[in-house]
Parts: sequence; C-alpha cells; structure tokens
Amino acid sequence: MNDHPQHERFMELATYYLDSVATDEQFEELSAMMHADEALRETFVRMSLQTRLVRHLISPRLLLDTAREQAEGARMDDAVEPTSSWRWRLTAAATVAMAAAVAIALTWWIMVPLNTRSGTEAPVATRTHLASVIDAAFAQWNVPLTVDADGQLVTDRLDLKSGSATIMFLDGAQVTLYGPASFKLTSTNSGHLYSGQLIASVPQSAHGFEVSAPGGKVVDLGTEFGLIVDDLHATEVHVFDGVVEAEIHDGQGQVLQRRRLTRGQTARLELGSQQIMATRQLPRFYASHVPIDEVMYSNMVLTDQPKMYWPLVRIGGQSPLVNLADGGRAINADARLREQIEAAMQGLMYFDGASSLGMPGTGSWGMIQPNNFTIETWIWPGAMSEPGHIVLAEPGNGRAGWSLMYDPMGSTSEGGHIVFNALGIDRYVFDQAVVSRDRWTHVAVVFDEQNKIQLYVDGQLVQSLASSGPIHPADNQYVKIGGRAAGERWVGRLAHMAYYPQALSADRIARHASPGETQ
Repeated sequence: MNDHPQHERFMELATYYLDSVATDEQFEELSAMMHADEALRETFVRMSLQTRLVRHLISPRLLLDTAREQAEGARMDDAVEPTSSWRWRLTAAATVAMAAAVAIALTWWIMVPLNTRSGTEAPVATRTHLASVIDAAFAQWNVPLTVDADGQLVTDRLDLKSGSATIMFLDGAQVTLYGPASFKLTSTNSGHLYSGQLIASVPQSAHGFEVSAPGGKVVDLGTEFGLIVDDLHATEVHVFDGVVEAEIHDGQGQVLQRRRLTRGQTARLELGSQQIMATRQLPRFYASHVPIDEVMYSNMVLTDQPKMYWPLVRIGGQSPLVNLADGGRAINADARLREQIEAAMQGLMYFDGASSLGMPGTGSWGMIQPNNFTIETWIWPGAMSEPGHIVLAEPGNGRAGWSLMYDPMGSTSEGGHIVFNALGIDRYVFDQAVVSRDRWTHVAVVFDEQNKIQLYVDGQLVQSLASSGPIHPADNQYVKIGGRAAGERWVGRLAHMAYYPQALSADRIARHASPGETQ
C-alpha cells in the first residue's frame, strides 16, 4: 500500500482501537480499510505480535511511564511503518489490551465473509495458525516446537519435558503449561490437555474457551483456572477467579454431569466416575497464584502469633506490603515493585533482581534474637544464576543478624539449595534438598533453643544442621526482602513471608504447607 495519507489514517485508527478509545464511526472506518487491503491486515497482525513481545520484554517502569503519559494526554505525533520507533511508544493501556483486541480482530477478519456485512464477496483466507508462543525461555521440549518468524505455532501438539511455556490463542486466551505436560491446540479457542498442568487466563473476548481432558471438559465463563491431569488420567480443576463449567463424560463422550465452579472451588473428574467430586487439596504449580486459600492461610499464620507477616499478595483489597502481625505498619517498596503494585500488573510481585523491599529506616523490629525463632515463606525461584537473598535482618555491618538465601547452582539447573547465614558466625547450606524453580514451594527454617537449624520443605523436615552458636543480637535492625544493597538479589516470586519469635512445631509447619488438607 503506497498511499501515505491513507496509511497514516490507518495507523491512527488502529492506535485508537487498541487504546480502546475508538468511536463506533472510527471502528467502522478501520473495518472498511482492512477489508479493502490485505496488506493492512498483515500490518495489523505484525503490530499485534510485536506488541506481545514488548509486553513481556519491557520493564514495569516503562509500562508505568507510558501509562502516566497517557493520563497526561500524551499522544503519538508520527505514524510510520510498524517496525519503526512508533511501536515502542504505544501506551501501556494498548500494550496490555492489544493481545485480546488483536484476537478479536484477527478472528473476525479472517473468519467472517465480507458479504455478511457489505453484500460483496470477500477473498477466502486460509488460517494455518491457532496460537503463538509468548514465553518459553526455560522450557525444554520432548519434540522441538516449530514456529514461524512471528512466533506463530506451526504445529498443534506441545510436549513439554520441563520448565514452563506460555502460549496465546488467536481468540485471546493465554495458557501456561508446566512440564512435564502434553497439550494439543484444537482451535483458536480450545485445546486438549493429555497430561500435566496448565493455567488459563481468559479475557472476555475469549469467553467460552474450552480445555478438554481425559474424562471431561472445562468451559470458561470469564475467568482464570488451572488444570492437572495426573498419572491416573484424573483431572483436577481449580478456579482462581470467575466461573467455569466442568463436565464429566462417559466413554463415548456423552455428558454425565455438569457443575459450575466459582472462585476458590476445586473439583476432580475421574474416568469411569458418574459424578464430579469436590476436593480441598489444591495443586502446587501456578506461578500467578500461591496454591492456598489466601484468607484461610492468613488466619492460620496469625493464629501462630508471628512478629512480622507480610502477605506480599492482595487479600481482600489489603496492600501486599502491610505487616498484618504488627498493627498495619508497612514495608517500603523500591520504585520497580511500587509500580507493579500501583499498576496491579501481577497477581504477585515479581522480584527481577534489581528490586527489593525494606523496612522503613532502622529500629528494634524484633527479628534478631539469639535463637528460638522461625522464618517461613512461599517461593518460586526465577532465572537466577547466582545466590540471592530471600530475606535478611542485620544492623548494617554484616557482623550480626541472619539471612535466608537461595543458591540456584547455576542458571541451567532444575533447582537450588536453601542457605541460612548466621552473620558473623557461619554459612549453612542445606544440600540434601533441591528446591525446584518450576513451582511454588513452602519453605520454613527453624533455629531452636539448642542452636539447631532445621529446614522444612513443603511441610517435611528434610535436613538439620548444628550451628556454631547463637545468632549475634542487635538492637538496630535493617530488614530487607529480595536482596541487599551490595547485591545478591532474589529473582522470582515470594509470598506470605512470616517471622515467628518461637520455634514452630513440625505439626504447625505441616499445616501451613498444606492448609486445605485435613490434618
């Protein structure tokens, strides 16, 4: 297309549409232009794919900066080719909304004949792609994926050996697989999970998204949900938000029972069963949600009287940074994490290796005592290649206090070791347990009155080490979550961090690690 003024108008209308500010008249004009010109349709597709990459590569700060520009009324001045600099100046609203918007546009333009609107024949387009890969940095495949230059999947079968991978269906649904898993794309708005685990985030544009599995099917009604297909070919459904409709099928695929599940509900579909069974055991693999009932877990933690308890997640609208155990005092977030919280970009804060949380100033926070204390948190390690601090408490001189660390044993390892530092005394590596980087893990370290340090992983005692002596105490205490000024930063997610001024029993730790199970 060589008509520059018309191209400028197209870019302007496309931007309005992707910013969700287009009027009905502007949408109709954009529709007519795209119907009339195949090159514009291809341009729009490329814009969408570039946007997906930007969405996952640029920092939270850039997203917030562009959001602020939008709030101040800033608009793009130039409309040039989609591969030029205009692309990097899209507003944050467009970046976040574009994938869903493109799914609507692509599906409509490719699928709907022109004569349904204008009474004239439209050229028939052949669609060969159902979804695109938007993140597979740590995925290992049994069979390598085949994708085109734009990241569109050429094959419809995904056999994930380990790690995780996220795909975006053309209709807008986003699915993250956690290995080992086997999944097949069946349409632009459906798939089949043969084995393994996934989480699906479904925008309104993809309402009705379906995932079938052995023995049944889950139909989205506007929600976020997770599935597990275990070794017995039973399917577990967990609803994070919204509503799904679960179906159990007989051997011929006939529906035996349907049940609507809402936020926080979990059900099990078993081959040969006549009914959908409710279950309280929650799966432990979802990156965007800790596998617990947040309210139930918080109440359980507070019952054990922690000195400090930071959820690091939103519970009932509460700030993630409020210390629920100490009258609502908050921990400070640096700029990157503060932007994540303000923009509500993630269900959980992601520590990117350049961000951290810190107690405001120094003071007697009660987190450095000689012994008889417990540190507890949920962790999902990220792309770490060097050891990083999960949390530390010290007076600032490195000669007193303690820190809890994670050593990834290299960037290509499947997991790492938990490390406890008794500052000024010794460093204790729990080398008998490998903590995975592919899922949520509950970690608790107990320093008892006999100066014995015990590591619990997912509620089980895995290793005990003898300390050379008690922790060196300090009145003025500097508390940091996610790193220290000198480096050694945590990369990944953290949630529900608590410090108890007592050694929790093995039974209490087991309950915290499995709050939905009957004890």
